[in-house]
Amino acid sequence: MMSATTDEPLINYTGADNLVVVPITAFIRKDGHVAVIDEDAKMLADAYPEMTKYFGYMLSEEIPAPIFRRAGVNIMGVVDREHYKSALDEDLVRDGLRIIREAAETHRDMLVYLFPFGDDEVRNKEMFDDVSNLVLLHREVTDG
Repeated sequence: MMSATTDEPLINYTGADNLVVVPITAFIRKDGHVAVIDEDAKMLADAYPEMTKYFGYMLSEEIPAPIFRRAGVNIMGVVDREHYKSALDEDLVRDGLRIIREAAETHRDMLVYLFPFGDDEVRNKEMFDDVSNLVLLHREVTDG
């Protein structure tokens, strides 16, 4: 696992050779879209409006971590909570960490970028420590 500190949004890491991972909810709205609450996921959803509908369809087909692909963009949505108003779900986070690891191992030709998944950064480091193509990003802390 590689680690990097950044002040850039996750959208800046999109590219044909990269897989970016965003947290999503299991809640599928009436219009078929999943709800996203993470700022990076919102930014990606604004850039690719069809992404959340694709995630909603794939979740309804019981695909647990869909990968949205468009020309030069690979975005994996991983569920970390049931509903946009609910707290992190520990079982979903644990399953999500396993899914992210499997995706990195499957897509060895890509760099996998994500901010810590869930709220336990130590568990992220332990889970991904031996995964060579995964980049765990950290927010740059600024004074002021």
